[in-house]
Amino acid sequence: MARERRVLLIDDDPDLADLYLLQLRRDGIPLEHTRTGQDADTFVRTRVPALILVDLRLPDIDGRELIQRWADDSVAGAIPIWILSNTTPEDNLWWHTAPNVQRYFL
Repeated sequence: MARERRVLLIDDDPDLADLYLLQLRRDGIPLEHTRTGQDADTFVRTRVPALILVDLRLPDIDGRELIQRWADDSVAGAIPIWILSNTTPEDNLWWHTAPNVQRYFL
C-alpha cells in the first residue's frame, strides 16, 4: 500500500487540535485529524499517512500502546511518529527505544 502525502494528527483535545490544524494547514500541509486511538488505528491501516502526530493521552487507548502496535506492523512500523504531549520526555523514557518515534514535543 502506497503512503499518502498527508499528516495524521491524533488528539482528543479540541482546543489543541484546532491550534495544530490551523498552523499546519496555514503552512500548506495536507492533514487528517482523528480524536480516538481506534479511529487513528483504522486510518493508519487503510490510508498510510506520511507522518503521525500523536498525543499520548487518548480517551480510548494509550498512545504508547498504539505506537507499539504500529511498530510491530511491517507497513505502519515504517511511518515516522512525532509525539505531542504535556508530559515531559523524562516521564516517558520508553520513547527513545521505539523504532518509529522520531521526535517528542511538549
